[in-house]
Amino acid sequence: MLVAHLTNDEKFIDGFIEIQQRLFPEITNVYFVLSEDGTFRHVSSKNIVAFSGKNDGYQKIREQLGEDPHLLVIHGLNPWKVQVLLKMPLSVKVAWIFYGFEIYNRGENVLAFVGPKTKQLAFAGAKHKLKLVIRKLQYSISRFSGISGQLMPFRAALNRINYFAHWIPQDFDYLTKRYPNHAMEFVDFCYSIEPLRLEVNDHRADLLIGNSAADTNNHADIIESLSEDFISGFKRVIIPLSYSGEQGYVKAVKKLAQEKLGDKALVLDSFMKKEEYFDILKGVKLAIMGQLRSQGAANIRFFLSSGIDLAMYPENSIYRFYTEKGMAIHSINQLNTDGFTPFAKDVLEHNKTIEHEIHRGEAIQKFYANLLKINKE
Repeated sequence: MLVAHLTNDEKFIDGFIEIQQRLFPEITNVYFVLSEDGTFRHVSSKNIVAFSGKNDGYQKIREQLGEDPHLLVIHGLNPWKVQVLLKMPLSVKVAWIFYGFEIYNRGENVLAFVGPKTKQLAFAGAKHKLKLVIRKLQYSISRFSGISGQLMPFRAALNRINYFAHWIPQDFDYLTKRYPNHAMEFVDFCYSIEPLRLEVNDHRADLLIGNSAADTNNHADIIESLSEDFISGFKRVIIPLSYSGEQGYVKAVKKLAQEKLGDKALVLDSFMKKEEYFDILKGVKLAIMGQLRSQGAANIRFFLSSGIDLAMYPENSIYRFYTEKGMAIHSINQLNTDGFTPFAKDVLEHNKTIEHEIHRGEAIQKFYANLLKINKE
């Protein structure tokens, strides 16, 4: 069986390749990795081919392989991959590994996942107000399917994809609700490249808010909702802002944090070695992930697998997925009304067990078999 992959030059692709080669060496996999100059910053594995998003198309895949692949796996549906997809022969089956940005970051959807206070903070100023107008315009255009189909080839791409590879069925339900005219099948898959699991101590005293500078972390809504009494229960409030997002938003969140939290605010807005970052995380007593949609899954898994209390919005599909599996996660909506009472140690240990059952051990082989053997004859 011959499987081709289209992917960006990302760190975790090496982990995917290592797992694939270890578990299913009999399946031939060739990876076409985005690179305009033929060099790679992150991916270092063999069987990779440089692919220009500007100049290359499906013909390069066909020429490199000498035949059509049995399956094309798309790692995240970026615009350059859409263009390749729409020019492929219908005989080639396509599996899309869903990242989240493809749906949730689209203009017609993104505003639904930014809270009112964060929206006000993120779109302050003429430049950002213009961006808000553009996003609203995209939303309006998307409501007219005929126009949208011409302007947004993304919708046409959905009709070409055969399999939606993801581990959260609730995200597939959202996709189907927003874009109902597709024929994709859900395939249970997760990269499951095991995140670091920390041995935390019993003297943790810090609060952590969010995992990046993306406005969908809803920093303002979280920070503004925390009462002085609630904040007083923590030594520091850690806010990671060094990844993703725009500098204007980072500055606005930093200013808000200093005004609201004072000296307790520890804003991480510059590069930090992972060893230093993990040392900080060892002191986290409660992590609040304020996204209203699935995002930051690796961070969420990290907290659950390390026995750290986690709070999320019940609307978040990851919250719904994990709680339906029996995990204990605090509701952000109840933190201020009911206060924060840490889960008992046995409850947090139970979270660890479930996380392992879902994502580690034998589950990894199941995920990769679901994806790589999807079209095996």
